[in-house]
Amino acid sequence: MNPQQLRLLILSLPKHQPITAEAIKDKIGGWSDEQAHLEGWLSDYDGSGFYNRAGHGHDVKHFYQRFQDGYGLLWLAEALGVNRSIVERGAAAIREKHDQRPGTIAAAFRKVCPWSLIEERLKVHAHDAERVKKAPLKQIEGQNTGQAANKFLDGLD
Repeated sequence: MNPQQLRLLILSLPKHQPITAEAIKDKIGGWSDEQAHLEGWLSDYDGSGFYNRAGHGHDVKHFYQRFQDGYGLLWLAEALGVNRSIVERGAAAIREKHDQRPGTIAAAFRKVCPWSLIEERLKVHAHDAERVKKAPLKQIEGQNTGQAANKFLDGLD
């Protein structure tokens, strides 16, 4: 998955994430809408961006390791469906460091929720999207909505 594919996935995820919403109450400055923050950051990922990025062509792991907003990483993990106890521990790590530099907060979160957990959830989302894309929709035309939905869902198994 490249950064632009991640950006599109982020836009498809539910904006409200309850653990993130609770944690963000302690945030000092910065963005309050982490979905928009991530989307905005990724939209110019291969350009100079706000911080005058010099390197280009990096992968999603590079983004995850370099993004300096722990709250955004928390939102991403929660929205992707990382195990709730890990997300809660990550939120606790963020709260513990909330008055420190953004990079320190992000590092504290990544210590609890490393790239491997995010990568695993990204693979699940990519696989689910591929299954939906290949679903046999033409076979269910003309049926009532409930029957069509059930056949569609059955086709995902």
